[in-house]
Formats: sequence, structure tokens, C-alpha cells
Amino acid sequence: MVWGLCNGLGAESRIYDTSTSKKDGSGFYTDGFTLTMEALYATNATYTTSDGQSGSFATTKDITIGTGLKVGEKVTVTIKANNDLGSVTKTFTYIKKEGSNAIYFKNTNNWSDVTAYAWKNETVKNAAWPGAPMECIDAENQIFMVELDPDAGYTKIIFSNNGASQTADLDIPELGYIYRFWLGRI
Repeated sequence: MVWGLCNGLGAESRIYDTSTSKKDGSGFYTDGFTLTMEALYATNATYTTSDGQSGSFATTKDITIGTGLKVGEKVTVTIKANNDLGSVTKTFTYIKKEGSNAIYFKNTNNWSDVTAYAWKNETVKNAAWPGAPMECIDAENQIFMVELDPDAGYTKIIFSNNGASQTADLDIPELGYIYRFWLGRI
């Protein structure tokens, strides 16, 4: 996702903005994660992190941040980008979360929009169909997760590609499990 203003004269006339592969304010559940930073149309981009990293990049750069943090601790990334039209600075914050109220899905079919629809009965469900968006917590291994209310008593779940392709109705034995698509079970 890249925001910007364009006067219609081409890339050289664009003022840009910076973005990252993970939404500002979102959580992460592993010991650190890889973040892709992007600064399109910038002639120079630099970054600093609250965990001591810094550097420069052109267009995109992957960094690993948040390693060693405890649940509840935050890591910030500040990106500064500039070109002939000016500069922009943005700060993104991510928080280490506990994943015990979550269920996981290994996306071996490379679905582009993974969702999870969990329910107990007709009135107790985590979201309207096709379910809540799942967060990619490990891009290399295609592991997605969704937090579920542990007090809701969900007993079934369907993972889908935003309602298109989907799994069968699956039993949820308890939270914290990972669904392996190729095995067809949790």
C-alpha cells in the first residue's frame, strides 16, 4: 500500500509516502518478524528502529525487527524518504502479543486473502461470513493466525480465500493449534 499525490506528469513529478508490509499498530506473535519497507519515487530513504538498527535503502528493504521482545513490548520503525519535491517521515509501531488465544493456518495453497470463520452456533461466531482476516505472521512458511475469544466456546472453523476456496467445517479441539491444509485437519 503506497499513498501519494500525483500531478499527472509522470513518476518524476510524484511526491511519495512510505509504507510497510505490516499495518501500523499491529501485533506480532513470533520472536521477531521480517518487515518490508517501501519508499517509491524517493531518491533517498533511511530508517531507524527502536531496537538499534539503522540504514538506507532505495525503493524497498527487508529487515528483521522485534527479536527478543517480551509480550507487551513495542518496536518502532521510523522511515524518512525524500526526493526533489520534499521529504516525509513516518513512524510505525508494532507490539509483541501472546498467541495463546489464536488458531493458526499454514497456507500451502497460496491464497491471497486468508480468512477464518469460527462458530459455536447460529448466534455465536467470530465474524460474518467469510470470517475475519487472518494475519500473516511468518511469510516464509506462509503461517497465518487469527485471535479468537477464548470465552466464546467456538467449536468449528472454516479457513477460506475470502469465501472463494475453503476448507471443510473443522473441529477446534482448543486454541493454539495450527491447521495444515495438506493434511486436511488441525
